[in-house]
Amino acid sequence: MGSYYGKSREYLKKIYGMDTLSAVLLLAAVILCLLGSCLPFKPARWLLVPALILVALCGFRFFSTSVARRRWENDSFCRISGPVFDRLSPLGEEKKEQRKLKKQKKSLEKEEKMVRKEQDREFRFFNCPHCKQRLRVPRGNGKVEITCPNCGNRFIRKT
Repeated sequence: MGSYYGKSREYLKKIYGMDTLSAVLLLAAVILCLLGSCLPFKPARWLLVPALILVALCGFRFFSTSVARRRWENDSFCRISGPVFDRLSPLGEEKKEQRKLKKQKKSLEKEEKMVRKEQDREFRFFNCPHCKQRLRVPRGNGKVEITCPNCGNRFIRKT
């Protein structure tokens, strides 16, 4: 029993799983099944065959151990269908907004880095030996007695 559990667990770690392409294939299969069963004329029953093929393809992709190949297929699908889904989905606007916020955050981080570099030239930074608070002291003043505003500890450092 234990060896079967271990083998199945190892196999489940290797499989690819669900992704965007598999979800779209499954959705298309469900739509074809609904159309095939709801339409009143007999030839509509033939829509169940492509639905079954799509479900089989989705199952193959889900249990595949060729992760790199499945990832490449999904990336290609997302690259081609991305603009279409962005226009159809109300979430497309949210994604654009998220990208915009991400860019703004990166630019703010870049500005903070620049400010930090300027401060590194003008100030020395010390940690309080008592409470580990980070303290900023102007450069070029020689030996200075520094008082920690957090704990009141005093110590002498060379700037």
